[in-house]
Amino acid sequence: MTYFEAFGPVYQAHGINTRARFVNSDARGGGPWLLNVAAFHAWTSPGQPNTVPFYVFYNPTTKDFVYLISTDGNPPTAPSGFGAGTIVAYVYSTLICGSFPLYAASLPSVGDHWYTTDLVEHNTLLKVYGWIDAGITAYVLPA
Repeated sequence: MTYFEAFGPVYQAHGINTRARFVNSDARGGGPWLLNVAAFHAWTSPGQPNTVPFYVFYNPTTKDFVYLISTDGNPPTAPSGFGAGTIVAYVYSTLICGSFPLYAASLPSVGDHWYTTDLVEHNTLLKVYGWIDAGITAYVLPA
């Protein structure tokens, strides 16, 4: 399944999900979401060998979304201020099967995170625009 990066003007933050989930959110008043790019491929259900749950957490104060993997079967611990997480995909926890790193960067001054498989894009955010490196979140298949 293809996962998209989108921007939510109401949240003033970026998110990752399938197109169908963004459309459903829009229709039910959780949007609007403006789809930017096809970010990566992952699975919507468990069962693929070596995959782990990929959770999204939301902070209602900063209106930010953060994505974390679970490697032990339990939901990961979200940063302070973020609510309970929900599984949005199943991804790899290590470099395997032709996967690529999913890099994370944050801009705490506005409460936003950006996720990309493009290292040049990631490094540009860090060096040129002052974002903070948040490491490799997961390993995913290219879009």
